[in-house]
Formats: sequence, structure tokens, C-alpha cells
Amino acid sequence: MIYFFCFLLSFGCSKEKDDKEDVVEKHEVIAPEPYNSNRLFIKHGLQLHCWVGSEELDVERVDAAYYKINTNDWKTSGFKGATFFTAPVLFNKSFVLKDFPNTQWSMAKAPYGKHLTSGPSGVDWENGFLVEDQLKALPRLTSVCFGDEEDYTPNLVKWTRDWFGVARKHYPDVILHNNQTGYGGQWSIDQMRGYIKTAKPDLLTYDAYYFLPIGDQIDYYRGAKAMAEDLMLYRGLALEGHDGTGREPLAFGQYTQGYKQNGNYDISESELRLYYSMTWTFGGKWLNWFRWLQGNDVNGNTEPTSWAMLLENGMPGQHTKYMEWTAKANKETSAIGDHLVRLQTKNVTFKSGSADLSNGRPENVYAWQPNNGQFLESLENTCNKDDYIGKSGDLYIGSFEIIPSHKNGDPQFFDSPDANYLMITNALTSNDNEHASELSQIVRFSLKKDVTTDKTLYIIKKSDGSEHLLNGEPADDRVYYEVEIDGGDYAFFVLK
Repeated sequence: MIYFFCFLLSFGCSKEKDDKEDVVEKHEVIAPEPYNSNRLFIKHGLQLHCWVGSEELDVERVDAAYYKINTNDWKTSGFKGATFFTAPVLFNKSFVLKDFPNTQWSMAKAPYGKHLTSGPSGVDWENGFLVEDQLKALPRLTSVCFGDEEDYTPNLVKWTRDWFGVARKHYPDVILHNNQTGYGGQWSIDQMRGYIKTAKPDLLTYDAYYFLPIGDQIDYYRGAKAMAEDLMLYRGLALEGHDGTGREPLAFGQYTQGYKQNGNYDISESELRLYYSMTWTFGGKWLNWFRWLQGNDVNGNTEPTSWAMLLENGMPGQHTKYMEWTAKANKETSAIGDHLVRLQTKNVTFKSGSADLSNGRPENVYAWQPNNGQFLESLENTCNKDDYIGKSGDLYIGSFEIIPSHKNGDPQFFDSPDANYLMITNALTSNDNEHASELSQIVRFSLKKDVTTDKTLYIIKKSDGSEHLLNGEPADDRVYYEVEIDGGDYAFFVLK
């Protein structure tokens, strides 16, 4: 292990939340092992969790969810784990220990379900912060987010560092992170770099909901460009790693829009799928659905809520189109997840669509060109449905390389150690078209000869993760390939 020492004066941070001053003497804070992020994501898999409330009412918070999830609803959704966020204990005993004994779980706003206002107490350093029931399910605890969306302060960075130290001492196989808001970054680049260097997180995350009305602007629409700018910002910071050199990259990810704003705006299938497609194309390894909105339990009855997406008015057992779309996206992601956690993002580029359909090139993403490091020699795309025929939407192209064993990778998973991976996202989304298939594009491309000699191109099926030979069409001393990609969706390829 790698160690550093800290001296901390902390106030009122015991599990009983008393006001007693607790002076913390010198403590051994455990920093992460090299390439710890790779190790943890390969161990736990690609993260697809959802914020879930408690079965026990939190009397301190009027906004705390209070409900019991229907077993069939959760199984249908395809989420790999639940994120508990309500105090006083970030846990749902019945959910984790009884109803879903194999499901992963995580914590947000740790350790007490509120924003961070202090560092750990001496008791926390000595014993950790998990309670007995949580410890029973410790092998399934995948991630802990200390605090959530706090404004930056030097003290917050120190507190986070020390909570990370407590967690690594007692729970070394848990992914550790803080979370900020997106839309260009709640914290400045310099503040983020300082936090990363000092606290040494395993994961960088943010939340930004790109398809929501603001005030009276019901048609307010950020779209793929804004999402790409946020993803690229966090991707860049993650690739720099703790020391800023890029030798030991971190993981990154984002929250998924999982609610209606008072029922005012229904996102389309293409908009929903864009969160998945862009995150994976940019090299992210973590998505968290915010949140499972079910009507609160009131004297044994479910109270309706217009904010719910997965359940009609938040009523158990009443699945919506969003449940169907989300379950499909989760199933497909799970099918390719074993690939993605063992790959490292290498390059991301942008290809603009027609002027009237393009969302615009993000300032921090380069335009695609044949010489920009990816193995595509040519790339064309055109819409093929209804009013969009003859036009084109934006594309994002991401390339990946296999993480080697000396970086805590698992290259033995792959049958070809020098395989090249590529993902293309059709970033065309619209709220005027309910279904993603209405925005599909035919993507046609050829490959560079110097990269593809003695190699074959396969498409990785999202249905089951299997690889299928992609037949090309020889023309003009090249071989051209064609795939159809729905709006907001992606295609995943391997050249080996």
C-alpha cells in the first residue's frame, strides 16, 4: 500500500451526530494502489445503478423517498444495483438482504445522507462507518459517493480525502468518488485537478440533465453538443490521473435523466439512449439513473407522482415505455460491459451532420479526419427515414485499446491481444420523434490498409455481446462497410 499522513481537527462527526468536539490525531491515510480504478471496475463490472429510496421514513427530510419496490419492477429494469441516498442509514435492509440478495448496491451522500460538513471522527477512523446490516452485504457494495454537489472549498477537499482514507482502510474494494454538477463544471479545472491530486478518487462523476424545460422554456434543449463538452471535460481530467501525467488514468461517468420535471417534458427514446451511447463512446464506465420515482407510501397506499418515468404516475407494476426503453438499454450495455471495463479510451472525434440537423461541434472535441489516430479511412452517413431522408445527423467516433496486465488490465479476456475497438454514436435526437428508429442513419465507412492488413472487422452484437463478421463491399481498391444506427444509439466494432 501507499501511505501519506494527515493532521485533522474535526468537529461533530460521530454516527450519533452529537455536537461533541472530537480531536483527531495523526492517522494513516491509505492512498489507492497504482491503476486501482482499472482493478475495481474489472472486479465489479460496468456500473448501471439507480438511486433508490428507503422503506423507513426519514423524519428529518420531507423529500426522502419512502416505498417498497415491487420485485418484478426491479428485475424488469435491468439495473445492476441500487444507490441509497436517504438518511439516517444509507441502506435498505429488505431490498439488499432479502428481496435481491445478488444485486449490487452503492451509497450517495455518504456517510450520513447529507452534504459533507466535516471529516471523519476518531471512531470513524478506527471502526469505519458502515453499520452491521451494511457489513453483511459488503462484497456487493461497489461504490460510495461522499457528499454530492457541494460547492468547492479547500476544507471539502481535505474532508473528502480523509473519508476516502477511512474507506480504503476498511473497505478496500469499493469505488470512491465525489459528484459535481455538469453544464461546464461546478468546479473549475484547477479546482478539479487539486481535488484529484489531493483526495485521489477512483472515479469522476457529474450530473447534468440535457433534455429539460427551464421555467417557461418548455422546448429548452441542450442536446449532444453540451453532453459531449461535459463528457470530454471529465474524460480529460480522468485521463490525466492523480499526478496529472496521464500514466494512471481514472474512470469517469455521469448520471442519467430519470425523471420528468413535474410531468412537463417527456424525453424521447433517442434522447434517453444518448446518455448511454455518448458515455460509452467517450470511454466512461459508470451510469447512474436519477432516480427510481415511485409514489411514497402513505398509510399503505401509493401516492401518485407526475415526476415518475419508469412507472405510470409512480404506481408499482404499471410499466411505461421508459421502463421498456431503459430495460433494453441496460440489457444491451450489460452484454458489452465486460468489454468496456477492460478497454481504455484512446480517441474521440466528431463528424458534423447537415446544417439544419447538426447540434454543433463541441469546442473541446476535434473534427473527424482520416489522419486523427482512428483506423477509419472514409466516413459518410445519411438519414434513411421519412422527413430526414437525404440529410445527416452528427456522429461521434470513439476508439479504444486493451488495458495491459501491468496496468491491472485483463487482456486474457480477449482472443486477440492487438485488437482495435471502435464505437460510433448517431447523435441525432429529437423530441418530435418518439422512437429512436425514426432517426436512424446509414453509416458507410472504409478502413485504413496499413491498420487492417491481415485483420477482419466484426460488429459486437448488443443483444448478447457476441462478435459477428461484418461483410464489406469491395470498390475502388477499398472495402466499404455499412451499418444502420438508430437515433441516439451506437454501434460497436472490433478489428482483429
